[in-house]
Amino acid sequence: MIETVEDLGSGGGSSAPIDSFEVFNRYDLLFTDSNDATWLKTGTIETDVLSYPLAKSFVLGSYTNVSFSTPQVPAPRGLAWDGVHFWVLSGVTSDPKLYKYDAAGASIDNFAVQSLSSATDVVFDGVDLVVIQSNYWVRHTLAGVYVASGSMDSGASAITFDGTYLWVFNSNSMVQYNLDFTKTGVTIDITFGPTGMAWDGSNFWLCDRYYAYQYTANGVFTGSKIDIRNEATDVEGIVWDGVNLVTTDENTKYLYKYDCTSTRYVGHPTVEYGGEVSLPVYVRIK
Repeated sequence: MIETVEDLGSGGGSSAPIDSFEVFNRYDLLFTDSNDATWLKTGTIETDVLSYPLAKSFVLGSYTNVSFSTPQVPAPRGLAWDGVHFWVLSGVTSDPKLYKYDAAGASIDNFAVQSLSSATDVVFDGVDLVVIQSNYWVRHTLAGVYVASGSMDSGASAITFDGTYLWVFNSNSMVQYNLDFTKTGVTIDITFGPTGMAWDGSNFWLCDRYYAYQYTANGVFTGSKIDIRNEATDVEGIVWDGVNLVTTDENTKYLYKYDCTSTRYVGHPTVEYGGEVSLPVYVRIK
């Protein structure tokens, strides 16, 4: 038997007295990973800050060693993928532009974004490119032709498209919009302000300047994140290209590709902006 405690004092709170006794050496707590390593779940580390469902795996992702330079873009901010080309948004005040690159990184074209002075992000909505800044949006065709523009709630900093709805990050929440920018009434609270958002077909990815964090479609942090600090120093945009997560960095002016399929089992909590999440403790036995 192993003595279990409510809190191990690993950063989320103070130590707690022994709470109960439980037998862990049970067959139903054994599982084998893809490398034929056998693991035994021995308990759960959980803090009083955040609480998430138990998970057997922790998707970390990894850098693919694929990148390309975008020297034509003076200040990369947002990033979009239209299924064939990447579009990098320049956030230069008074002169925002969209720069077009093929999948291998060759520069093709660019055009000025109308009606905006300091753009923050861009997304492909299945038909057009939509650029946002604070309380305004503007839509252009892939050929650079102005389509429409309008206002929205102030504070918008990032945008993504889930195949049906647009999602705009605004003041610590993700707000769902129809394609005409009328609100659906759906809002998801998020605990930090991302510099970019992406949808991979199943989950959201929100990035700050150093990490990309995975959230479910309902806005629950899964405990999975990708460390992008070794390559990037100031990530300002993120997009899913159908295979990889791709980031754009304002300082290096490079696009970096990350694989999201690598998995590792963990035996310690992870931290999401000061709040530790619940994860099972595993011991490898073979």
